[in-house]
Amino acid sequence: MKSLLFNDFDKSKIIELLQNNNIPEENNYLIVTKNRSIKEGLIKLLINSTYNAIDASLQYLLVFTSDAIYEARISGEVLDFLKRGEISFNKYKHNEISDFNIEKKMTKHIISWKAGGKIYSYEVDKFQGIYGFVKENFNYLQENNFFRKT
Repeated sequence: MKSLLFNDFDKSKIIELLQNNNIPEENNYLIVTKNRSIKEGLIKLLINSTYNAIDASLQYLLVFTSDAIYEARISGEVLDFLKRGEISFNKYKHNEISDFNIEKKMTKHIISWKAGGKIYSYEVDKFQGIYGFVKENFNYLQENNFFRKT
């Protein structure tokens, strides 16, 4: 099934972006959102509901390679960011990552890890959403242990 909003042309923009940043590509990327605990979500809601709504809509590009996990925020209209190439990546080397975990829930998968004393946690929509390649890429990554050696 082709995605209506993120077709093969758009997927090629991700591949081009990865190549331009010298990041290997082989269906090893996902579009995800931040995973928030209920407690964290309530605290942010109490602080500022507008900030919470914007924060909840942020999307990230995660790329898994044999040496690291790359993360880039691609908030707003994904296509505009990809077209302009205005994405910078954070790199988390495998030897700096601990507690890597995949939690399978009813409608999503939660990918989390610790690096530099901070916990990173992201949600992957099990039902593809608007990005038709995500389910296929997730399955590929899972078959390859997310390119982790352990």
